[in-house]
Amino acid sequence: MTKALIVPMALCLLAVPVVRAEEHPDMDAARQSLEAARDHLKAAGHEYGGHRKTALERVNQALEQIRLGLASAGGTEKKVERREQGLQRREQRLEKRIDNMKQRQQQMGQH
Repeated sequence: MTKALIVPMALCLLAVPVVRAEEHPDMDAARQSLEAARDHLKAAGHEYGGHRKTALERVNQALEQIRLGLASAGGTEKKVERREQGLQRREQRLEKRIDNMKQRQQQMGQH
């Protein structure tokens, strides 16, 4: 591979959020099966009238779609996590306001 291909590929891999395989076992199993199929296609001979080459291209396309799908799932999970954190902060602020109001009521009742 040339540097012109290696650098963009490395940058793409770094830009993708890390998604753990145990969070998506079916997608990971599909990825592993496709990687095994790719290895078998690469090892096969060239006497298949161009069909081996086409199959190899399609397997690589499927692997790319899995990578993009996992990246998308990772992004969705992060959005949900951020939303949950925001709701927790809002709940804490409301609880603090309620406590402040209770303290004011107690102070007013003492006077």
